Amino acid sequence: MRYAWEQRKLKDVVMKIKSYSLSRNFETNKETGVKYIHYGDIHTGIADCIRDVKELPNIIDDDYEKLKSGDVIVADASEDYKGIAEASVLLNTANHKIVSGLHTIALRPTKIMPMYLYFLLKTDGFKKFGRIVGTGMKVFGISYLNLIKYKFYCPSENEQLRDIDVLSDINNLIAANQRNQNKPWVLIPP
Repeated sequence: MRYAWEQRKLKDVVMKIKSYSLSRNFETNKETGVKYIHYGDIHTGIADCIRDVKELPNIIDDDYEKLKSGDVIVADASEDYKGIAEASVLLNTANHKIVSGLHTIALRPTKIMPMYLYFLLKTDGFKKFGRIVGTGMKVFGISYLNLIKYKFYCPSENEQLRDIDVLSDINNLIAANQRNQNKPWVLIPP
């Protein structure tokens, strides 16, 4: 049975988590058990659907508020409007303390499934919203207060699960095709 989708604002389905102004200067090669997500890592794809925290940079431990599996991290700055509010989702913390770093907005989904929110923030509708509310001349940005004004239609939890399954399958298929395109051609003699 399908239920009516309800119009919501982002502010109604997420809670803000503390982000820190941690630049690349805070990184260390030493394994500290503390990782962070920098907006540059979101833009380069290092931090996208984060299952393996080994890819994230190490930082020296401090009294940071840590992220949890399911948190969504949004880059609040970009060199172009296309990258405004690019999203990543933390799927596995692997017993690490992970914090949200420079130019990020960390969101904890409260009334929406994390992967559904991640996919929602990848839609053309959301990207258009980002271009409208984004500010800046050379570096473009979005504030938390503008971000949470985003209105969207939200389905039931069961429909969110179905949508997540379909969108995940499509993402996996695209990723597999991209990997195949990057493989060098090997000529096999007859």
